[in-house]
Amino acid sequence: MIVPRDQLLRDVRGVDALYLALPVQVDAELLDAAGIQAVHGGQWGKTWESSLYLCGKDICNSVVGIVGLGRIGLGVAKRLRAFGISRLLYCGRASKPHAAEVNGEYVSFDELLKMSDFVIACCSITPENHHLFNADAFGKMKKSAIFINASRGILVDQDALYVALASGKILAAGLDVTTPEPLPPDHRLLTLPTALYTHTWLALLLRPGTLWRTCLLAMHWPV
Repeated sequence: MIVPRDQLLRDVRGVDALYLALPVQVDAELLDAAGIQAVHGGQWGKTWESSLYLCGKDICNSVVGIVGLGRIGLGVAKRLRAFGISRLLYCGRASKPHAAEVNGEYVSFDELLKMSDFVIACCSITPENHHLFNADAFGKMKKSAIFINASRGILVDQDALYVALASGKILAAGLDVTTPEPLPPDHRLLTLPTALYTHTWLALLLRPGTLWRTCLLAMHWPV
């Protein structure tokens, strides 16, 4: 099923990005309907260099820090090898024998924050790590760092994250989880262009008949 053109033009109004899972004609009419900032700001498509902002920050040759090298953290680390990172740091309650599989270097939490270009939270929840990522933690990160939470929302002090992003203490954040889920429409984190929200699709994909609906939804999922 292809979404009718007139419906697509209505549905994309006001979004900041387009993710197209099916063949769709992307032209001035569609982009104008979406009101994408890069189009109105004159950044889109004038030269190759002016479009490189779409690529984001390159993970190749970067230092990646994983907080919690358990089953999920190890899975992330294994997949990162294909992107040519320069170092993989990890922290936790103790060093992990399986870290050797990914050339992981065991460091303290503070060292990981200070040295990493990308900080990825994959740790489990304990009473001790509630709001582990707070103002103090964000203050120790590089200003060019990107923070990614793939664990649980309560690991993050979201007010502190907002301040860190809005003030430029860190570059950007990718959040697969929040507290609550979803965030209320008026939450101030939603006003920041440097915060990206994703959806944990696995729960949907495990339910029969939902894959196709997921693909249709992703055609114009607002990021």
